[in-house]
Amino acid sequence: MKNFRLTLNQKYGYASIFYGVSIILLAIFGKSSNTLLSISSSLLSLIAAVGFLLTFFLKSDIDDERALDNLHRAGFRALFTIILLTSILQCILLFCRIPLEADNMLKLILGISFSSFGLSLIHISEPTRRS
Repeated sequence: MKNFRLTLNQKYGYASIFYGVSIILLAIFGKSSNTLLSISSSLLSLIAAVGFLLTFFLKSDIDDERALDNLHRAGFRALFTIILLTSILQCILLFCRIPLEADNMLKLILGISFSSFGLSLIHISEPTRRS
C-alpha cells in the first residue's frame, strides 16, 4: 500500500473549513425542534472534531518557512475576522434588540473564524503552489 501523506492545505486548510462549517451547522440546528436535524448536526460536529484531531496525527508534508509564514498570515486574517464579527454581532444585539444566546453566538463566531482561517490559508498558499 502506498504511503498516505497529507498536504499542508489538507492538514490545516480543508480540515479547518470542514470543522468550521460543522460548528456553524451545530449553532443553527443544535437547538432545533426537529430532533433529526439536531442529532445529525451534533454527529457531524463530533465526526469533524475527530477528523480535525486525526489530521495532527497523520503523516504530512514538512512545515517549511514558507508554510509557516502562510499559517501566520492566515491566522492573522482569522483573528481580524473574529474581532470584526464580535463587534458586528454586538452592534446588532444592541441596536436591533435581537435575542441571541451567548453559546450560539460563540459557536457562530468560532465556526466562521475556523472557516475563515482555512479559506485564507488556501487562498494564500495557492499562488505559492503554482510557482
